[in-house]
Amino acid sequence: MYVQCLSLRRGQLGIAEQVDVVLSARRTKLPVVREKQESLVALTTTLSVLDDALAGLVKHPQTPAELRGVIATADLQSCKDHVQVAVDEMTRVQARFSRPTINLGVSGQARVGKSTLLQALSGLSEEAIPTGTGNPVTAVRSRILSSTERVARLRMHSWATFRDEVLKPYHDDLRLGPVPATLEDFRRRDYPTPGPDDENTRGVMLKRLRRMRDSLASYAEHLNGADRVISDFSALRAWIAYPKRDTAAQEDNRYLAVREATIECPFPDPIARSIGLIDLPGLGEIAASAEAHHVQGLRDDVDFVVLVKRANEGMAFWTKQDGLARKLIDEARKPISNTADFLGILSNEGGVPDETLQEMLASIRLDANVGLEHAPITLFRCQGKDPASVGLQLLEPVLAHLVDRLPVMDQEVLEQARILANTACEHVGNHLQALEAAMTASLPETGGVTEKLSELTTQMRQLIARDLVPILESHRISARTEADDATLTVAIRAAHAQIKSWADDALGTGEAAWIDKALGEFAVNRDSSNLAMTELNRIRVHIGEVYCGLDEQLAAQTHALFDEVGGILVERCGRLMHGLSGREALERLAVLLTAGDETCVNLQRATNELSSLKVSYRSHFHPVVRARLDILEHRYLDPETQTIKLTIDVPGVDVVAARHLLSELRLLAIKASASVRDGLLRESSLMDKIIHAAVEQFDDSFIRSGTSKKEFHRFARSWRDELFPGKFDAIATSRIDARQVKAAFAGARSAIDKLKVKAQHE
Repeated sequence: MYVQCLSLRRGQLGIAEQVDVVLSARRTKLPVVREKQESLVALTTTLSVLDDALAGLVKHPQTPAELRGVIATADLQSCKDHVQVAVDEMTRVQARFSRPTINLGVSGQARVGKSTLLQALSGLSEEAIPTGTGNPVTAVRSRILSSTERVARLRMHSWATFRDEVLKPYHDDLRLGPVPATLEDFRRRDYPTPGPDDENTRGVMLKRLRRMRDSLASYAEHLNGADRVISDFSALRAWIAYPKRDTAAQEDNRYLAVREATIECPFPDPIARSIGLIDLPGLGEIAASAEAHHVQGLRDDVDFVVLVKRANEGMAFWTKQDGLARKLIDEARKPISNTADFLGILSNEGGVPDETLQEMLASIRLDANVGLEHAPITLFRCQGKDPASVGLQLLEPVLAHLVDRLPVMDQEVLEQARILANTACEHVGNHLQALEAAMTASLPETGGVTEKLSELTTQMRQLIARDLVPILESHRISARTEADDATLTVAIRAAHAQIKSWADDALGTGEAAWIDKALGEFAVNRDSSNLAMTELNRIRVHIGEVYCGLDEQLAAQTHALFDEVGGILVERCGRLMHGLSGREALERLAVLLTAGDETCVNLQRATNELSSLKVSYRSHFHPVVRARLDILEHRYLDPETQTIKLTIDVPGVDVVAARHLLSELRLLAIKASASVRDGLLRESSLMDKIIHAAVEQFDDSFIRSGTSKKEFHRFARSWRDELFPGKFDAIATSRIDARQVKAAFAGARSAIDKLKVKAQHE
């Protein structure tokens, strides 16, 4: 539905406007994502509360050894770990949907013209996006955003983030043991000198680590975790690029202090107003934990990757490094199912021999899509130095692709987050249910509890039955009197008035515009019949859509019933559903009826049937009045001549004919709507009958079914202290005080139930 709605809204918009529509639709999903994320965090909190309560129970002097043994196997950390995975994924989705831009990640090996391409896209020069002819230049992962400002914002490392994100990967890969604890420890650290027996990669990494230490004076003061703003782009290179080889003996390695750079500037191409460019460090570099760094950057901040290739000598084929890049991108795109949705390959052309270029293109087509023959990666071609070529041959087709496929990718990402949340919820629920049952089994009930619980349960069932009587009687009277539903009648008449107004306005077009359109159709088709058929179909669809607006009134009456019944159940169930109302209370009760130690499937079925009641115009009323729209058929059978005739037959193709046709269409639209209105008014009491039947069925199933009494007692045994708070404190004085643990279990169950209820509506 999300993707279909977007396609309807985009219509004939330009590519920039279509991008804005996609981004706007993204943001509409944020409230649901935030709510889910907050619910998962709340579940984590309740697990911590339960953990503390169990620890307190272990310390209680009267806690039996058997119960201590059960608590020792609780392993709530595994539950927290499952939930944290879901929290992290939902947080990632929230960040994705909050972005004001569609982010294009630009990556590739050194010497393929990646920086030149970024310059063409952003309008920035060498000072902000440095280029090189040999070794990698880009040292810092940078965001380049379209903006009216020209400013660079640098997020600096603190010592802690530098130690964990820069030094630790080197220590791990080189097996050098713990990282230095302080900056001074790093300054004094004696790292091994690369030797002749060291494998090349190890030697290169050791050399880099020693140079980081030796050049510490050039960047140590900047390891402050602050944000730095640079307005003069001529000063930017030293912060984001590797130093040039011909620099002084004391290297200026300020780039090491920069955690991330964001560069804002006006982009030259108007269609790029809502995109961001992510300048990813070159693939194929020898760097600590390079793979993990690339995957994390792609997964968290990129909507689409452009992998740049250039037919340079020694690189004019699909290389091993390219295969590694595709592997990393495949890992980063997950859970997006289609590689071609997330990745495009760019051939950066111009200034290379045509023969070499053709060899590279053939190699890409043959080798880059191994395993993807059903949906190959798109190969874009442009001249990276030419902004016009970049805009026309890369930017426009990439944005057109994303307008179509980004909603699909977003849905896959969201669905994976939901699956992780539901899996965590299920795991925690099962774990806690087993733990609580084991703890309950180790604490046998004392005398008096069973009798009192039975008495209170019988009373609760009787009170619910008594409270339902006036609701049943009220709806029975409404259903039997056959009186018109005043509120629904007003809504029906208003719908007809809306359709009449629409018809009077030349079917919502305005007379002049409609006549102009009709003359155009006449000119193409040489008669009026095609236009008449099209407009009759449009009238029928419009009438149906307007009367579907009755669903709002029908839903209000259904929700009123939920409020009535839900209010009774909330009031009579102690603190079990405190704070809930209406359909939410019914749905929560349905979950609780099978979430306890003993299940109550028939009570749950009755509750689910009531809470799922939905009355709509199309399902309940439209079938009754459908035949009244037959007058809008394009042709009809003449009963006298037994021949097929046109419903509207207007001779001529001039202005007079157009006005005549419009007049006939108006009359038919109003006549058909009036007929539907009259039919609906005769059926306006149908809603009362549906409501009465639903509440009567619920009352019979919930109170008087053959299993009702037995299941009420099961329900009470499962949720005793929540249904009857405070009633068993005195009886249980001979037992240890475990109320904090019970409350913590109840809190965790409540958090899980809320997540389950939300999942049912997604």
